[in-house]
Amino acid sequence: GALLDGVNAGALGLMAAVTLQVGASALVDWPSWTLGLVSLLVLLRTRVNPTWLIAAGALLGWILMKVG
Repeated sequence: GALLDGVNAGALGLMAAVTLQVGASALVDWPSWTLGLVSLLVLLRTRVNPTWLIAAGALLGWILMKVG
C-alpha cells in the first residue's frame, strides 16, 4: 500500500512538471493565452468533450495564422 502511494505521488509530480513545461512553451503570446484561458473556463464550467476544445483550438489557430 505504501509503495503504491509513493508511486502515485511520483507520477503526479512528473505530470505537474510536464504540464508546467508544456504550458511555458505553448503560452507565448496573447492569442495562445486567450485561447488557453477560454478553453480552461469552458472545460471547467461545462461537460464538453475535450476533443471539441482541441478541434476548436486547431481551427482558431489556423484562422489566426492565415489572417496574421
